[in-house]
Amino acid sequence: MNEPCLTSDKRYPGTMRVRRVTQAVSILLLVSMVTELTCVRFSPLRCQVFGLPFDLRLLAVLIPMLVMGIVLASFRYGRVFCSWWCPMHIFLEGIGWTGRQKQPGRGAVTWAGTVLLSALITLAVITCFVPWSMQLSAVREHGWSSTLLMVDTGLFLVFFILFGFVRQRFSLYACPYGLIMRLFKTDTTRVTFYDADAGRCIDCGACDRACPFELDVRQESTGDLCTNCGLCIKTCNGVLGPDKGVISMRQEAEGASASS
Repeated sequence: MNEPCLTSDKRYPGTMRVRRVTQAVSILLLVSMVTELTCVRFSPLRCQVFGLPFDLRLLAVLIPMLVMGIVLASFRYGRVFCSWWCPMHIFLEGIGWTGRQKQPGRGAVTWAGTVLLSALITLAVITCFVPWSMQLSAVREHGWSSTLLMVDTGLFLVFFILFGFVRQRFSLYACPYGLIMRLFKTDTTRVTFYDADAGRCIDCGACDRACPFELDVRQESTGDLCTNCGLCIKTCNGVLGPDKGVISMRQEAEGASASS
């Protein structure tokens, strides 16, 4: 029997806490955009993040640095943007989509969440660049024929279709980040590894039901579609006992040597 990857297992609880904090910051960022605490203004040329003012020209430096940081993190941790910041991932986790959609009342919760998140992201995107005062003025002046209102409606419909009907299929097969990050996967990239040789799996299927993307965890977790969110690890440990689960996070090379 192979020895468990204790290093990866011990890092897991701390990683999950950091991931939850990052997701909370992502949601707060959207709310701050709606309330104009985070915004970009072109007249005068300025921007602010959570109410802190910055020279707009700093974005030309900060955005490339942020993108580079995500790329470098992806070398080590895989599709970190998907499981840490992506609104789709947060949405699927929040509504408990997998394994719950057939429970009584879950349909209403799912569609209510779809409408609220679609509206929130639409307002965040628009208000980030156009102040509320200008939006209200345009609606009062032009009514339903306002170009800005038509843009709002169009964006809302796009997000509503995305979150209401496409859901995880977009993240799995069409997300540009996911497609690009597959090119950066190396032998040192961490993967969610199922230890088939441990002999403790009871074939309960709880790990599959926990996956927001509805993957077959024991077959697909080490592939390119997994985002290393760790929900299957948490669920497996909950079923078999703390630190007794058969799923852990390892480097790609460690998983390959363990399975050989």
